[in-house]
Amino acid sequence: MGSGGSGLGLHVVHNIVSGVLGGSIDLESEPGKGSTFGPRLPAIAPGS
Repeated sequence: MGSGGSGLGLHVVHNIVSGVLGGSIDLESEPGKGSTFGPRLPAIAPGS
């Protein structure tokens, strides 16, 4: 407790982006500089 998150939020976002919206998430990471996440979404979600 109090030392950081569990990562559950990113798991939820991944499930929504990849499952519901049919997209993916790109990750760029550099030691000591942090990470950047970028969603890639289709123009039209599957099943729409």
